Amino acid sequence: MNKILKVIILTTAIFMILFSCKTFKGDIPIGTEIPDSIYISPINQDGIKDNVILPVDIPEIKGLKLTGYLIEVSTDVDNVVYSDGSEITKKKKTVKVPRIIVWDGSDNEGEWVTDGVYFLKIEAWDKKNNRGTSDPIKIIVDNTKPDAELSLPYSVFSPNNDGNQDTLYINQSSVSPETEWAGTFKNTDGNSLKNFKWTGLARDFEWNGTDDKGAVLPDGDYNYSLSATDLAGNSNTIDLTGIKIDNRVFPVSATLKEKSFSPNGDGIKDTLTINLSAESKNNIIDSSAVITDSRGNPVREYLFKDKLPESFNFDGKNSDGMLLPEGSYYCKLDISYKNGDKPSVVSSPFKIDITKPYAVISKSYDIFSPDGDGNRDMIDIYQSTSFEKEWVGIIYNSSGNPVKKYVWKNRATVGSWYGKGADDKIVPDGTYSYTLSSTDQAGNSASYELSGIRIDTRPTPVKITSSIKSFSPNNDGIADDVNFLLSQDITEGIIGWEFAVLNEKGAPVYTYVSEEKTIVPASLPWNGMDMGGKVNEGKYKGKLTVNYEKGNIASSMTENTIVIDISAPVVTPKLIPLPFSPDDDGENDVLSISVILNDPSGVKGWSSSILDPAGSGFINIPSSLYKNNTYNWNGKSSTGELVQSASDYKLIIFAEDSLGNKGKTAFTIPIDILVIKDGDKLRISISSIYFKPNTADYLSVEPETAARNIATLDRLAVILNKYNSYKINLEGHAVRVYWKYDDKWLTEEKEVLLPLSKKRADVIKEALSERKIDPKRMQTKGFGGYVPIIPHSDYQNRWKNRRVDFILVK
Repeated sequence: MNKILKVIILTTAIFMILFSCKTFKGDIPIGTEIPDSIYISPINQDGIKDNVILPVDIPEIKGLKLTGYLIEVSTDVDNVVYSDGSEITKKKKTVKVPRIIVWDGSDNEGEWVTDGVYFLKIEAWDKKNNRGTSDPIKIIVDNTKPDAELSLPYSVFSPNNDGNQDTLYINQSSVSPETEWAGTFKNTDGNSLKNFKWTGLARDFEWNGTDDKGAVLPDGDYNYSLSATDLAGNSNTIDLTGIKIDNRVFPVSATLKEKSFSPNGDGIKDTLTINLSAESKNNIIDSSAVITDSRGNPVREYLFKDKLPESFNFDGKNSDGMLLPEGSYYCKLDISYKNGDKPSVVSSPFKIDITKPYAVISKSYDIFSPDGDGNRDMIDIYQSTSFEKEWVGIIYNSSGNPVKKYVWKNRATVGSWYGKGADDKIVPDGTYSYTLSSTDQAGNSASYELSGIRIDTRPTPVKITSSIKSFSPNNDGIADDVNFLLSQDITEGIIGWEFAVLNEKGAPVYTYVSEEKTIVPASLPWNGMDMGGKVNEGKYKGKLTVNYEKGNIASSMTENTIVIDISAPVVTPKLIPLPFSPDDDGENDVLSISVILNDPSGVKGWSSSILDPAGSGFINIPSSLYKNNTYNWNGKSSTGELVQSASDYKLIIFAEDSLGNKGKTAFTIPIDILVIKDGDKLRISISSIYFKPNTADYLSVEPETAARNIATLDRLAVILNKYNSYKINLEGHAVRVYWKYDDKWLTEEKEVLLPLSKKRADVIKEALSERKIDPKRMQTKGFGGYVPIIPHSDYQNRWKNRRVDFILVK
């Protein structure tokens, strides 16, 4: 058996050989108690975690006879560093697997394996080649002890709250990461007094000379130890000895005039004065001052022997004359007296600092106008600085005279200047500069400047006017657009401008922004279209807005409104009375036509005319005939023709405004049924009852026409009932189509017009009977086209011949 791997058999399992005809078949179970990881440190042979000890359990199974086993230790790449086992070949023999195995961390050559991760597994088999393998067991070999470096800037301290070495600084560096580090202060008898704990890394700390209960320890000598034990059982303790608590008050001191200095050769605080004092100087046999860094390492020594000076100047250099790096330093004063007393004192820390105060400054913009309009009334100065005792910012005018001062503690923040001087009044327009400066405690000075800050409070009035007060953008060549005139008192410093047209509600309907942002044109035309390309009538105003770099936003609107008018004048007539019946009966014989015209641009001129029911001109009435906008019409045409009974005539009014917008408006003049005296008879002539062509049917027509026919008959019945003492002759008349054809019109009369006109008269009689007119009062007759009132050759007016006359006989 290999001397490095000692397999210790504590108990021997005797596998029973069962005399049976049955044999075992399958995987051989191998059981072990397997932790997640096993840590060992075999090299130190300190009896702590030197070996891997594992129990092995292979249960007794009927028919199972083991003939071999193998134990292997390998790296994570299956490189076997150690193997051991046993195998027999004799029949009726079984191999004995140890119940507990131990690996001492050596390889097959007997050498210690290197630190790292390893895996152990156990394999067993029988003569039937049934096999079993344990799960791999992770083993971490770690022979490295925990380690750290301890140091002190000084070893003697006096926790008496006098401000000198009241605490002891323990520097713990190069610390290995461990589960736990323990720090302990002990007296010379080895008693533990103050304990500290850290997880992972032990850190630097200060000890104030108290024990775990917070009590201040007495003067004396003490030791400090830092210890740790890793998972593999490696332990280490690092000691610091010679620590002393000494609260005796010695009248010696090393004090500083300044807490920092800058040995950069600029003549300002290039050296640090260190004041030294001690009682009984005549009894001093030796004295020295040592400059140490923050870790207590000496960097410069001054030997005074028995002549202690009141002070000396430290130039910031080491013993080799080289400038020391920036950082904190101490002055340690050691004095030896003739009586053997050796007081020592350490000054408060001081700094070597040759770095100037640092700042980055910028401004929000170059020009502003502190005129109280809410736009660029101030300028922001952005400042990012180092931490200093004080920063001073000063605004200077162009002559170099200060006008405003700012002071910040620690860091300069964003500053806002409202253009005011020290007297809180706005300074004159002009160019200014800003300087930020600081001097640190070491005497390093720095100054940073911003130039080109301009103040301009001049007013920036702008003006906009329009060339006309109204226009009609209808592309008729007359007043199709309006021209806006733009002006500014100050033309420099413009960074943008906008022109807008506002409606009556103040909402913009059209805006214009030029790519040329710094120059405003003298004029701008507008064609009346909104941003959607539509022209909407209404009242508008032009607005000009100009933005200046200095913050002013100047705006102006046209004083007068500009009217878009693309419509003809609005005509409102008043017709009295309606319906109109000029039949000389003394009632409603004259129609009063009153005309009111409205137009935002003013009416240039107008005229009127009346059309007959066929749309033909009946009479023209120029505006000159209207007296006070009223004209009285007797119902006759310009040739003396009277209007047709129960018909609608049209009043047409033509109007034009001052912008050339023209239009005509039509109004209906309904004519009542006229009863005209004809000798000793009365005549009613109606040509407005419309029949279906070539029939006597007045109902099977368009619904609107049928309704009008019925209304005319209803009105006719009312009129006829007023004359209930009269007989009524209904005479039907027609239009002769073939009037110029001698060979046709007679046939037309005989076969068409006479019977048709008679039938239509009969139908009207029947309709009047239905409206309570006594049929005994009525007789009908058809005259065809024999009694025209208009020549049949007058195509425009011969419709008047297609009528029914009602002759009233007393």
